[in-house]
Amino acid sequence: MDDAGASPRVLIAGRLLDLRNSISRGERSWFKIATVTTFGIAFWLGLFALFHSGIVFIQKTPDMARELLEYLLAIFFFFLGLMLAFSNAIIAWSSLFRSTETAFLMSSPVRLEHIYLYKATETLWFSSWAFLFLGTPMMAAYGIALDLHLWFYAGSAVLIGIFIFIPSAVGNISALLIARFIPRFRRRILVTAGALVLGAAVFLVYQVLAIRSGSVPIRQGWMRALLNNLAFAQSPLCPSFWVAGGISALAGASRPDLFAFGISPAALAARARQDALLYGLTLFGNALFLTRIGYLLARRWFFECWCTAQAADHRRFYRERRWVEAAWNAALGVFPQNLRLLMLKDLRSFVRDPAQWSQFLIFFGLLGVYFFNLRSFAYHLKFAEWKLIIALLNLCATSLTLSTFTTRFVFPQLSLEGRRFWLLGVAPAERGSVIAGKFLFCFLGSVLVSGSLILTSSVMLRVPPATVALHVVATLAISFGLSGLSVGLGAVYPNFREDNPSKIVSGYGGTLNLILSLAFVSLLVAATGWFGRETMYAGMSGWWTSAGLWKGIGAVVAIAAVCGWLPLAAGLRSIRRLEF
Repeated sequence: MDDAGASPRVLIAGRLLDLRNSISRGERSWFKIATVTTFGIAFWLGLFALFHSGIVFIQKTPDMARELLEYLLAIFFFFLGLMLAFSNAIIAWSSLFRSTETAFLMSSPVRLEHIYLYKATETLWFSSWAFLFLGTPMMAAYGIALDLHLWFYAGSAVLIGIFIFIPSAVGNISALLIARFIPRFRRRILVTAGALVLGAAVFLVYQVLAIRSGSVPIRQGWMRALLNNLAFAQSPLCPSFWVAGGISALAGASRPDLFAFGISPAALAARARQDALLYGLTLFGNALFLTRIGYLLARRWFFECWCTAQAADHRRFYRERRWVEAAWNAALGVFPQNLRLLMLKDLRSFVRDPAQWSQFLIFFGLLGVYFFNLRSFAYHLKFAEWKLIIALLNLCATSLTLSTFTTRFVFPQLSLEGRRFWLLGVAPAERGSVIAGKFLFCFLGSVLVSGSLILTSSVMLRVPPATVALHVVATLAISFGLSGLSVGLGAVYPNFREDNPSKIVSGYGGTLNLILSLAFVSLLVAATGWFGRETMYAGMSGWWTSAGLWKGIGAVVAIAAVCGWLPLAAGLRSIRRLEF
């Protein structure tokens, strides 16, 4: 332990050894691993096909292909890096200052800065695996579409691997600074940061939507205006510009004939290799610098930050607002009192956690801004087929966003009850009421938000009433299915030993829930689109007699009933057999 570099390696090696032992003892079922691996590969291939088709489409405009691809890469990494930094800050706070393992390590003969490095490595893994899962199919599609050499993939992997250390270090440093200077105002800071991100995103959406007002087809001038409005991602001061520039330089070095305009391919390849090396060294230098800054801050402040965070956690008081409970009981008077109280508890937990509702507002707020500005694209003047496709894509976007949030925030709810769950177990209410309360809270909230967005989309697009009715029923079915999946699987695969929701979601149950949720949404949206073809020409009168409407309603209701009720029933059986 005296060696300056030994402790982090020993701690990480211990975690890997524990993982290996749990697999060898059968605690990690090979069937579970095979299931997650199979669905993960299928999802990866789907993303690859999507990215590949988009890049091939862009290549059909050779005069703008290179510039457009560079912009898309920069924007892709800019927003992923922004979300990664935000996610790292949230996870780092829980991992550094709320984890029981950190409290145990504080009493061990391990240097404080080594504890920081160990927890920072853990945070990097839990926050970055999704980034890598999205980035690798993008790079594979980019390389195959441009027919690049094999060493392009190795170089891109190195650039992306270095890049993720930058937002990770920014998130960890942010957590340390908040704990050091303003620990009691961390919730307000998180809310303010979320509001700033939402405001910036809304401004960006308005910038994009303001480019086009009318039914003029997309032309090169429109594309130029769009790229000018997104030029912030191409700033030389942004790490996203460095990684995008490095990948573009690797592509130019691999296939100089694609980008050589008036320059010999050999000269272009040599210059591209130099640019790729420059961008790579820039990423590496900044990643090393930020990591070193976090290390030095931890060596100086970590113990003080940890003690301050423990004291601040116990000085948070909430004023009782009886009018909220009265309004809640009036709105949900049809449900038994025990269910209303359990749902009210979940509502208060949601409101008191800005990490949940701030992200919720950001993503669904962006969807709302987009839906309210659909007429800026003159989509309501298109043919019925186009309006149906756009409405179906809006339903798909809303449902996929909802599936990620139910997995991220609803699935770990039962596990977050922790060792206090026995209080609910001995309460004068049947255990199934706990599951029913969480299900109803998730279902009603999902219907309220997603239903409002789908109705807004339908009004803006002026779709036929039969299509509106089918999409509203599909929204109800999707909300039911996703709520049943998240609550049911959360009860089947609880983890009462972990208090970090990100780590709970990263386990087998959370991964399986996300995969099944995406599969369920894909199946139900496909069924809605298939039967919705017969509703797009239904008139304003007698639309309720459309055969496609009732076929579609029957299909989506049947799919949702099976996909939502089966995991919910399994969760009820599991929670009733649970021992404490």
